[in-house]
Amino acid sequence: KTLAEMMEDLLFRDKVSRIIVGLLMLALMIAYIGGQGMGMGLLFEEFTGANPTYIILFVTAVFIAYTYMGGMYAVARVEFVIGMLVIGLGIVYYGSAFSLVHFSASYLNHRLAAVGAQSLTTFHFDPSTITLFFTGMLGVLGAQIYWQRCFAAKDGKTARTGML
Repeated sequence: KTLAEMMEDLLFRDKVSRIIVGLLMLALMIAYIGGQGMGMGLLFEEFTGANPTYIILFVTAVFIAYTYMGGMYAVARVEFVIGMLVIGLGIVYYGSAFSLVHFSASYLNHRLAAVGAQSLTTFHFDPSTITLFFTGMLGVLGAQIYWQRCFAAKDGKTARTGML
């Protein structure tokens, strides 16, 4: 069941509340997916100098196309490939970045102090971090980030079991 159905069953027991919960979750998902598209567009703009609007539209069109053509399997395969790329490129990036400081935190602190940036490695706890953490957790639980899997599923049963 979705969060809206669960809230209807457990708390509200009316369709209006279910619709309100569904719309709130939808608004959060639109913001979440829009933020991802914006991040992708700005990232490509930084690397290529291209207009981010066109990149956002292109990436959205590609996502819709491969989801439409391949369904749930296409979404899963693309996410697997992207995950492997992130792991591989992350290892290469951090390996090359930390090789410059000989994989030593003390040498990194020494080099940062030489340029007046020693505060970059200090940790300051801000109580608002707790609020941000719980807001993010509620967003993940309430927004159902896996909606794209539900929409890509061929029927309701596949959508329900795809959430597991």
